[in-house]
Amino acid sequence: MIKLLAALATAAILTAATAHADGPDDQYISALKNHGVTTADRGQLIADAHQTCDAFNQGGIGLGISPRGFALLQLNNALSAQGLNPHDAQQVMMDATRAYCPQFAPPQ
Repeated sequence: MIKLLAALATAAILTAATAHADGPDDQYISALKNHGVTTADRGQLIADAHQTCDAFNQGGIGLGISPRGFALLQLNNALSAQGLNPHDAQQVMMDATRAYCPQFAPPQ
């Protein structure tokens, strides 16, 4: 009986952790759809979101262009190469910050 309860508790914890882990992904994809960005692959969009947060985490000070500015420029080029227009690329980055790294998100 104790083993059964332990197994059920473990299953409940794993299910809750899995559901929680999908939260930001679902929030982000839903926000993109609400903003009309539906042309890209879900997995690629999620990877782009994480790249956005990585870019914002780069240093903001540098000679000429900062590491952050350079990383965002590279991301913008990658989004363009994926076929996203400038507006949709900007929306990807904005929704990414709101879902994954809100400390960088602009006010709504």
